[in-house]
Amino acid sequence: MGEVLKVFISATSADLGTIRTAAKNALLTLGYFPIEQEHFGPQASTLQEMDRRKLEESDAVLHIVGERYGAEPPAAGGPRRSFTQWEYHIACELRKPLYLFVCVDGFPYDPHDPESEELRTLQLAHREAILGGQHKRELIATHADFVRLVGEIDLRQVRANAENSALQRLLIDERQEIRHKLALHIQRRTGEEIARLDPVHDWEKIAEWEKTREQQIADADRFLDGVAQVLEKQEASANYAVATRILAEQGPEDALRFLASKSGEREKRLAQLNRTIAAGAQAVQEKRELLREQMLAASLQVKGAQFESAEAAYRAIVAEDPAWSEPHYALAKLLWERGIVIEPTEGNRMLREAVQILRGILHLHPRETEPAEWAKTQNNLAVALQDQGTRAEGAESQCLLGEAVTAYRAALEVRTRAQLPQAWAMTQNNLGNSLSDQGRRAEGAESRRLLGEAVTAYRAALEVYTRKKLPKAWAMTQMNLGIALKDQGARASGAESERLLGEAVTAYRAALEVYSREQLPKDWAMTQHNLGIALRHQGTRAEGAESLRLLGEAVAANRAALEVRTRAQLPQAWAMTQVGLGLVLWQQGTRARGTEGLRLLGEAVTAYRAALELRTREQLPQDWAMTQNNLAIALADQGVRTEGIERQRLLGEAVAADRAALEVHTRAQLPQAWRDTIGILAINLRSLAKHAPPEEAAKLRAEAEGIDRELAAEP
Repeated sequence: MGEVLKVFISATSADLGTIRTAAKNALLTLGYFPIEQEHFGPQASTLQEMDRRKLEESDAVLHIVGERYGAEPPAAGGPRRSFTQWEYHIACELRKPLYLFVCVDGFPYDPHDPESEELRTLQLAHREAILGGQHKRELIATHADFVRLVGEIDLRQVRANAENSALQRLLIDERQEIRHKLALHIQRRTGEEIARLDPVHDWEKIAEWEKTREQQIADADRFLDGVAQVLEKQEASANYAVATRILAEQGPEDALRFLASKSGEREKRLAQLNRTIAAGAQAVQEKRELLREQMLAASLQVKGAQFESAEAAYRAIVAEDPAWSEPHYALAKLLWERGIVIEPTEGNRMLREAVQILRGILHLHPRETEPAEWAKTQNNLAVALQDQGTRAEGAESQCLLGEAVTAYRAALEVRTRAQLPQAWAMTQNNLGNSLSDQGRRAEGAESRRLLGEAVTAYRAALEVYTRKKLPKAWAMTQMNLGIALKDQGARASGAESERLLGEAVTAYRAALEVYSREQLPKDWAMTQHNLGIALRHQGTRAEGAESLRLLGEAVAANRAALEVRTRAQLPQAWAMTQVGLGLVLWQQGTRARGTEGLRLLGEAVTAYRAALELRTREQLPQDWAMTQNNLAIALADQGVRTEGIERQRLLGEAVAADRAALEVHTRAQLPQAWRDTIGILAINLRSLAKHAPPEEAAKLRAEAEGIDRELAAEP
């Protein structure tokens, strides 16, 4: 479309010639370009083709309904329509903005010859259809009425709407290319930050940036959906629309530069609006359109890893319009995104503030008046509380997770399956995650109850998340279900334990039907890792050949996971799976005999030592201590199966690993882990004493006896 807006005038000539001229002059006065069908060729078929083309090129259609039917195009097999009637229906088909005027009885028509009764009847039917239709129409009694009403037409919004629609189509048609530009931008900016760091000493910071990169790339579609929604709701300013086009065609950096270039005029206009804000809703709307430009700029800053600038921008917008929930959401989201990836102290502070902001938003959207927004906020609040809870410990963790469960259940009072099935399923899945986290931190019957409720929530979500309609959501929920069932099974005994673990394995294998190594390698590897855990639990509860078969499948699952979870690409996941592999190999080794048993125990030791290359005491003290403990057990089992110097070497290494674990598993900070580890140390000290020289053996036995007395004195 050109700069001048085009308006198609649709009206019969014989009775409304004067009105057509008045319409043309009024549109020209307004700065619009009028198009009249009388400019077209003489042949009816040619006229109809050109008529349609001109309608397609027009920005709006002005349709005047008089008493005359007028000329008629060739019959095309459909209902009889005059040219002007046909123009109206084509305008509706093309969804053009329509300005309808209906002449009332007594209107001063131009002198014209009367038409047949048949044509008058056809025109009357069209008139009645317009009067009873969904489009707004104006009744005109005089020429002056008509000229006045046409003079009030403002097509600037039509231009904006057309541009917004074009941008929405661009965001859909070029989504993959735009997402690719965003991903490259995110990768470049996070890569620059990582390049400044030392891989050895700054590994935690590097891990934060890697998580940030994955987080922001995964968020690209949500970001683009938000931009499209602003356009669809016609809430975009002209600069917002231009920035969107630049984003789509050139990239995020150019879009951000454009918005920055407009900051001066934006601030000036905001200052003017703040002085006249009492003028009404129109001023408020314009102000929010300007603030949305700032929000778009802040979102692009987030994608460019300019987090402090983005946070400051969101805070400024919140201060500018405290009653508007959108910037509150944006700020809370940024704080949550940063909080879950950066170091715990600062991350927890951000999560606490995100929770505080979301609680405030609940007051902006009461359930009584805005139930959908209230439910969305409850869900987001629950997500933030859940992340807080998983990072906390003890009673604080359980309290926060309990608050998350309460918030999810509140959201489900509005997000019902009948009315909002997908939102209901998503919230059920999230509820299951919080209950599952609670259950893992609880003990005894309470743990089993919470895990059972988690399983119920996941199974509810799967009623909507089907493999056929929503395969990725289905696979994700199957994975979560498997974890909860595995945790249930690990806490149960006998036939109940076997049943639950079997169902967990089934859920993991179901997820692998969607999580393929080729298309979703990380999800595939994570599922293989979890499958290995469930199979190991099954194997330790089975006997004979069945036990060996299940443990063998667990080893295979862990080794499969390590094909993707490499030390170079996913170091911490690699270390985690090495520990899982070590546990299964140890279980296999304790069940095998002779050289086969020693070989398997040796492989378990190798796996644990591999994990300890990354699970260092300085960086991951508790994981390091747990792995040292597992290493000690495997070394001791190796030692008691060997003879001579090799026995003493292995048992000595087991004792050394126990002592290392106790540097972290202290009585004051981790009393249960301390009791478990020091009890194993006592056993290993006695085993080492059996074949040690007398003096050394006496010291070893004395130390073991001292541990026994210390444990006996425990309350």
